[in-house]
Amino acid sequence: MSTQGKRPPLTDATLRAIVGALQNQAEQPPPGFHAWQTWAKRWGVKRTSCMRYLEAGVKSGVLETVKIRRDVGAYVRRVPFWGLTRKKTRHGRKA
Repeated sequence: MSTQGKRPPLTDATLRAIVGALQNQAEQPPPGFHAWQTWAKRWGVKRTSCMRYLEAGVKSGVLETVKIRRDVGAYVRRVPFWGLTRKKTRHGRKA
């Protein structure tokens, strides 16, 4: 029997508090930004094709990538999200 991917039991109160604080640091992606799973389902393609399209979109400047802290089981990890490129704010001349 494999234990890979299973969360170990948190028996120590201090460790439980630290893990709880880390999981509370998870963020929400900006509107219009989605994980690759959402794009693959929306486009009706599998993972490999979806990743190729996303990489091509970023390379051509149509899409941009942001890394968001997400709770993935036993820990919080920075996960990439893709969305349409946002307009850059223009900076006028300084007087």
